[in-house]
Amino acid sequence: MPETCYQAHKCLENSKAVLMLQKAAEAYSSSQYQLAVTHYKAAIVMLKTTSDYERSPLLSVIQYLISKCLIKTSQLASLIEAKNTLINLIETTEGLPMLYYLLSSLYIKTFCYKEAEKLINYCLSILNRSTNITSFNIPTTNEVIPESTFEELSRLLVQLKDECSGWHRPDAICFMKNCNTTSLSNLLDRDIYFKSPAFNGLVVVTCNNNINPCVFNFHINCWKLKKEELSPNIKLSDKDFLNWKCFTPNCDNFDESSVISKIDIYNSDNTIKSRVALPEKNFKQQQTPKGAVRKQKINKITPKVPRPRNINNILSKSDNDQSTNVKNKYKKIKNNDEMILISHLIKLIQVRNFNYGILKLTYI
Repeated sequence: MPETCYQAHKCLENSKAVLMLQKAAEAYSSSQYQLAVTHYKAAIVMLKTTSDYERSPLLSVIQYLISKCLIKTSQLASLIEAKNTLINLIETTEGLPMLYYLLSSLYIKTFCYKEAEKLINYCLSILNRSTNITSFNIPTTNEVIPESTFEELSRLLVQLKDECSGWHRPDAICFMKNCNTTSLSNLLDRDIYFKSPAFNGLVVVTCNNNINPCVFNFHINCWKLKKEELSPNIKLSDKDFLNWKCFTPNCDNFDESSVISKIDIYNSDNTIKSRVALPEKNFKQQQTPKGAVRKQKINKITPKVPRPRNINNILSKSDNDQSTNVKNKYKKIKNNDEMILISHLIKLIQVRNFNYGILKLTYI
């Protein structure tokens, strides 16, 4: 049977704490999570006056529900508060496997799949060792917290494990290796996801290698730490790191070491915030033609003819010459036609004299 731990404290009956827990339960059931958090926190303040407050499992259940409501809001500050609360409960409370489930779901919500998978595997090992776990109701109600039961918790853990085992392509990978310890929220991994609630910006550093320029991605805080490593004694701006040697060893550019040529800083919504860059060198490399070269036409060179001074006289003279040539040609054509006609007439007379080739018959 579910544990109704709040009924063990008779001092809570008809008290203000019970009324506050009832309001919190109503807000939780109606998905008013921020209001439920307010009522649950007020109930905890009222419960501090009771005896055996710290040893009561009621406190752990209320704090669990507060963390669950905070995760539902998807706000970064709420997620950080929920994470800290759950970690503290895990360290100080025993017999609540649902704490590992809720914390792993928080890590999945912030795209920290590696951390989530560790907690899921540990919680599954607890369930494999013992099937008898204590289930709890929502305080002042008969509604059971689903993940406090063995069957539902096992099902949810398997579902989360399947989600973690899938491939999640990151939008970028941080150049630093200790991102989780350097971030303020401790909800960041080397894999950078723009949709993560914990994503607060990105720094992209590019070198000037002309063949394959190196691109380094940093979380905002990781880039600050990188600058402190490069210049521990003097605080430098982003612009001061231009012309700095490339972070990749043996990255050469025309037999010279490549240098940082551009630094882009992006906001949390993945829009460009600022950019510093070296001036680009203006040079054009002659491009060699690819494939067969098309055969070009060769134009004949004609000598220049001097332009006459009086062009009208030349044009009129050329027109007269053309007209006389046409007349002479016409006369030649006319004479030729007459000669052909005469030759045809002579042949016709000859054929006629021979009776057109027909033999004459003589009668005896």
